[in-house]
Order: sequence, then structure tokens, then C-alpha cells
Amino acid sequence: MNHILISNSQVNKNKYLKANRNASRKSEHKIFCVGFKTNIYKLMRLETQDLVDLTHNSNHEIIHQIPENKTLILERIRNSEIRGLSGGGFPVYEKIEAVLEANREKTYFIINGIECDPGLLHDEWIRRNKLDEVLFGIRAISKCVNFDRIILASRKMIEEMSKPIAEKTKKTAEDFSLKSSQDQPQIEDVRLWNQYPLGEEHILIKKTLGINLKKKEIPAKKGILILNIQSVLAAAQAVADGSRITDRYLTAVDLRSGMAKIVKAPLNMEADKVLELAMGKVDHEVSFAGQGLLCSHPMSRNEKIDFCTNFLAYGEKIWFSDAEACKKCGRCTRKCVQKVQVSKIIGEFSNGNVTYNPQFGSDNCIGCNACTYYCKSGINTKDMVEKYNEKYKKYNKRYQEKR
Repeated sequence: MNHILISNSQVNKNKYLKANRNASRKSEHKIFCVGFKTNIYKLMRLETQDLVDLTHNSNHEIIHQIPENKTLILERIRNSEIRGLSGGGFPVYEKIEAVLEANREKTYFIINGIECDPGLLHDEWIRRNKLDEVLFGIRAISKCVNFDRIILASRKMIEEMSKPIAEKTKKTAEDFSLKSSQDQPQIEDVRLWNQYPLGEEHILIKKTLGINLKKKEIPAKKGILILNIQSVLAAAQAVADGSRITDRYLTAVDLRSGMAKIVKAPLNMEADKVLELAMGKVDHEVSFAGQGLLCSHPMSRNEKIDFCTNFLAYGEKIWFSDAEACKKCGRCTRKCVQKVQVSKIIGEFSNGNVTYNPQFGSDNCIGCNACTYYCKSGINTKDMVEKYNEKYKKYNKRYQEKR
């Protein structure tokens, strides 16, 4: 089961993580949130900008010549068997196909480079070091779908830090657009302030397009294609030479020192071996693997790198308090973007009389773990909301039967 690996209270007790958080806060300057109450800053710092490449593949530049045949592009993406590399693992080809089948009047393409999890750093590394290839992938996919807008979304930093990459983005986009068909829209370089969990698809759509989708509405069926920046990079490689995806980028960290490295690892390689090769041998209690610092699990024996592996870490055992430890401060509710009444749900568990109340809004939970991160009592509040939702399923079933 995936769960959070660290809380805000634990960060305050670790001088390395605290220093990383303060540095991240300064780099993103003052933030004015509208509709958001949570800012979870980066807790990891890159030990080196150099890539730890475990694939032993020679790096070859992608030739910037997109096939004119749309069918060939789609066929190469389908044959590459690319799945969402943000942790979702959904086939990229099926997403593109769903947008085409939706046949909407307006279609949109959002490249998600937000990477809001405080432990992940490889998406921003890809944006800085593989931008040409990413733009190639964007234009290739745009040949298959007539998008009205194309948005490359990423985190915003203060001008001194963002200026070099902003200039590179502008220059590369201008140079590359000359080799693209005139009917494709320009790529919008959109940078957004850190407002966790901004990387969640529905929230990102609202912030970039101003479109409100319900939780159960699938963006692709509404004509909105959202792909993680690494998925676009993989699509570029597939379109360029027809190759299948055999590796992925991820972040490897030591949770106690706050140090991280960007790793390119083969799929199906043993996760513990990847972590050891990347970070060296480190005294630790537990190794973790998963989607990020806020959503991972103790690494199992012989666990392998797959499409959903974004994060590897050395750390210590995680302990959670019971609901009875709740201080009733209401912080979990205040930090919830979806306005779930988390504190009231915890109160139900604390009293030992759990009955479903639809007014608590538990079915709106997106599992971002912000409530658990900020809990001063160390309660796994997100897990309790999920258990509460089991009550919702039973309640909803009875409600439907009565109707």
C-alpha cells in the first residue's frame, strides 16, 4: 500500500530537509494563492546535475524531421507501448485515440511538467536538458490531432532562476516552429506558482484552461490530452526511430540527508540495485519505491522498475498515530484543496462511531496526502478518508436501491 514517507513536523526536525525547504521557498518567492491553501516545497536537493545513466545506451540526438504520415506516427507510438510515466501507467496511444474519438469542437494539449511532489526532481531536469526532444514530441503528436492550444506547464521560479531556461524555451520553440507546419499553434510556455497538488489533471486543467471538470470526468473524452513531460519525451524517441521504450527517468534520494540524483534506469531492473548504483551503499532501515515522497511503499523483495516507478529512497520506518491522538486543530481540513471535512472524519474514528455523512465530502478526495503531511499528530488522515469512503460505497448502494 502506498503512503506518505514524511510529514511537515519531521521536516522541521531534520536540518537538511528544513534547509532544502527554505531554499525552495526562496527560489519560488512570494506566492499568492487563489483557491489553494497548501504549499509543499521541494525537500530534496540535487547532489549533481549529472545524470546517472544505467542503461548503457549511447545517447543519440533525435533528428528533427517529423514523418508526414499521421498513421505512421500513431503506429509508432502504439508499437512503442509507452505508458504514462508520471505514475499513472495508462497507455499514451489510448489517450490520443480517445481525444480523436471525442471529436470535440475544441481540443487542447497540456504537457504536465509541474512535478508538485516535494521529492521529485527529474521532470524539471528533463525540461532543462531534453527540451529539444520534448518539443519534437509535442509537434509529432500535434500532427495527429488538430489542437487549438498547446501548453507546456511547469513550476514558476523567481526571474533570476527562470530566465536562462525561459530564453532557451523561446529560442528553441522559435527555431523549431520553422520546421513545423504552419497550421499548428505555437507552444505556450506556462509557468505556475507552487500550489500543491497543482499537478493533478483536473486542477491543472482548471488553472491553465479555466475549464472545470468533475472528478469522474475523463479529460481525453472532453478533448483534452494531458501527458507527462517524460511521456512526451518517450513519444519523441518512438516517432523518431520507431523504437520501443526500454527505460525511464526517476529520482533517487536519501531521505535523511535530503540529497538526490537523477537516474535513467532500464525497465524491469531490480529497484534495490538501481538505488544502490545511484546513491551508493547507505545505512538504512527501509528502502522505498513509488510515485513520490507523498506516495510510496516499502520496497518489496525483487521489486522491479516499471512505468509507475518515479521515486526510490533510503529512509527509516514510518509510524502513524491512531485517531485518538488527534488534537482537533482542524489543520487537515484547512489544507485540503478539495474541501473535504477531514477533521470531522477523524473525529468519527476517534469516537469509534463511524457512520457515513455525505456532507463531509469524502468522495471528493484525490489522495494527494496534503492532510497527512500537515497533521501535527502524525495520523495517516488520507488512509482514514479512504476507509471512510468504503462507507460511502455502501451508503451509495443503499441510496441507489431506494431510488
